[in-house]
Amino acid sequence: MKSITTGTISGCLVWVILFVVTVPCLWLLVFMVSSVSTFTDFSYRLAQPILCPANTTLKVRTFDTTTTDSAHHSIGAVGHDMNCVSANGDIAKKDVVVEYLLIWRALGLVSGVVLAALFAFLLAAPAGALFARLLRGRNSDSPQN
Repeated sequence: MKSITTGTISGCLVWVILFVVTVPCLWLLVFMVSSVSTFTDFSYRLAQPILCPANTTLKVRTFDTTTTDSAHHSIGAVGHDMNCVSANGDIAKKDVVVEYLLIWRALGLVSGVVLAALFAFLLAAPAGALFARLLRGRNSDSPQN
């Protein structure tokens, strides 16, 4: 069995550091994008296979409603009613709004982690080379005995 080289260990260490640094940034970015795109046709199409049983489609109905703000005043809002409906019109799964929101946020968070891993992988080699160059320059400046 070959011994693990210093380059491999430092490359992995650089990847871990880059991953830890990029995850919060990308999670925030993905969270904002998923917040803006929560109630869009694109998001419904992505979540439908996860939410609804086979041979059903996700039907979304929006309606005007009211909610209460922080000062306890009634304000207008938009409500969403989501059901999984079969081809003949039977409701196979009712009221999947909360489940949909959890799935949509989870997809966003998982995609943020995957993007951070890919980003860290792409930057690991250049960052490792820069780190090695900085260490080499620092070691050549030190006085020798």
